[in-house]
Amino acid sequence: MYKERRRQNLMRLIDEQADGHQAEFAARLGKSPSYVGQLVRGVGSFGDRVARQIEQQCRKPRGWLDRHEQTAETSASPRDQGLCPMLSWVAAGSWHGMETPDGSGNDAAEWLSCPVRHSESTFVLRVRGESMYNPLGRLSFSDGDLIFVDPQRQPENKSCVVVRREADQSATFKQLIQEGETPVARRYLKPLNPNWPEPILELQEDDRLCGVVIFKGMAL
Repeated sequence: MYKERRRQNLMRLIDEQADGHQAEFAARLGKSPSYVGQLVRGVGSFGDRVARQIEQQCRKPRGWLDRHEQTAETSASPRDQGLCPMLSWVAAGSWHGMETPDGSGNDAAEWLSCPVRHSESTFVLRVRGESMYNPLGRLSFSDGDLIFVDPQRQPENKSCVVVRREADQSATFKQLIQEGETPVARRYLKPLNPNWPEPILELQEDDRLCGVVIFKGMAL
């Protein structure tokens, strides 16, 4: 029964995202048209791993292919549509008061689409200030830029991150620098602006990583 349900929902997905063209849909998945055709006809293996991969690549929530009935996207929640909530608790370049992001974004006034792969807890912030503006660097963030922050992404050396200070409920947006190997590595925050008056912000024991910036956009 679950296989037939997945087959029916897959056909709806092909209609929605490729105007019913199986070859175009297969290309988006990186699969051959014959492979997708087998899934549609119900002759190919349509297990959990395949279903979850298709859902992820098509920006659908986990389990979407197993739902009994698919309603119109307009009736689905923004999260189910793969959208990310715009939050207003951060100010780049200095510590500012913030509200705790609960990951749901229920109070968000605006939802935006992220063009790169991201987790369901990803949220959006609007950059303020010029601490991350580097006119001579490849990586630079201007005042007003939109940054997509993924709490599930693991930070690496030189990742751009949003860090929250638990003691006073404040946050900052900087580049994470790690010198040496864990667990004894020195980790600190650095602005990209070469002329910023505070070139280093030492991480404190109560600091908590809110997420890694995975995409930058600009509102027009």
